Amino acid sequence: MKMRTASLLTLIALLLLSSCTIQLAKDIFDYDENPFLNPETIAEPHEEGTIRFLAFSDLHINRSATQSDVTERYEEIINVIECGKKEEKFDFIMNLGDLNDSGDINEPRFIDFIDALSASGIPSVNLLGNHELHKTKDKSIWENFFRGKEGLYGPVGCYRIGDSLSIYALDNSQRLFTVKQLQYLEEAIASDESRYKILIMHENITSGQADDHSSVLIGTADTAERNRVYRLMAEYGAGLMLCGHHHMGDIKTPHKGFYELNLAAAHTCSSFMESEGYYYIGTLDTATGKLKIDCFKSSDSSLYREYEFTI
Repeated sequence: MKMRTASLLTLIALLLLSSCTIQLAKDIFDYDENPFLNPETIAEPHEEGTIRFLAFSDLHINRSATQSDVTERYEEIINVIECGKKEEKFDFIMNLGDLNDSGDINEPRFIDFIDALSASGIPSVNLLGNHELHKTKDKSIWENFFRGKEGLYGPVGCYRIGDSLSIYALDNSQRLFTVKQLQYLEEAIASDESRYKILIMHENITSGQADDHSSVLIGTADTAERNRVYRLMAEYGAGLMLCGHHHMGDIKTPHKGFYELNLAAAHTCSSFMESEGYYYIGTLDTATGKLKIDCFKSSDSSLYREYEFTI
């Protein structure tokens, strides 16, 4: 008995010394009502039968202030958004999190980017990444921030494009969905009559580092959560999962009944463990379910890779 007590005390001491954050699962998804029910239609397609979108992740604005080998590419992404307004005719935009490197909601270049995103007139769904929470774990600050900007949505909810596509924006910014969130998701997606459904999240749950915890979380284990998400997607016809976080990214994973695409970081870093910097443009044929996603280099907008899915 004494040995067990000593082992427990040792474990607690190691956790404290490693600067881990101990947080209860109930604090991670603090919604009293289901945020996925009563989805909001945020856009109608510019072209009948086609839905076009821009997606990017891990831009890490202000990272270059502390890491000299990083080029953020946020100005290049703004140019892509402007092009999407005038030429590409994006119907919507998806930011998969870690847009803000430091978690400082008032950082000037971050505000410049958000203002440009809002001013584009293209509706955008914005997720929280782990970096947005570096300064505070209070997600309501970020939720109120997004709600206060014209055309910005997120970080949690279901958003419709016309009457054929539902986007489910999930929160796993602290590497946990929680049982509550997945119960809410199943309740909503089970009654969703949209022909196409896409799940988006920040943390990659299949490809690399999905089990890398910087926090001690009390809740459902990663494996159980991952398997439940897989089941919900296959059972209710969600054809695609998009995620970020793993900077190398650019990984397509086929599953039984759906696909997962792990987007690479949008910023450029010279480290061999990092991304060269990419963004993604998707085109969905709503008659056939054929989805083409083109991957472009952030530095010069050159086409790097093409993906094709049937969702």
